[in-house]
Amino acid sequence: MTPLERHCGWLLRTYPGWYRRERAGEMLGTLLEASPPGARWPSFRDARALMIGGMRVRDWTWLLAMLWWR
Repeated sequence: MTPLERHCGWLLRTYPGWYRRERAGEMLGTLLEASPPGARWPSFRDARALMIGGMRVRDWTWLLAMLWWR
């Protein structure tokens, strides 16, 4: 497992388990294809999108509203 795969896997933990079981492979594949060769971390933009998406799936939209407000 490459460092990029490991770090993307950590970010995918923001999604609930049932969601990861259904879509983690596809999401990880897309992230790996979109990253430049030799990258160790996903881009800030991709990491932020993963975290926000995980909060949305968990229905933590109130937290997103608070983060947006500040």
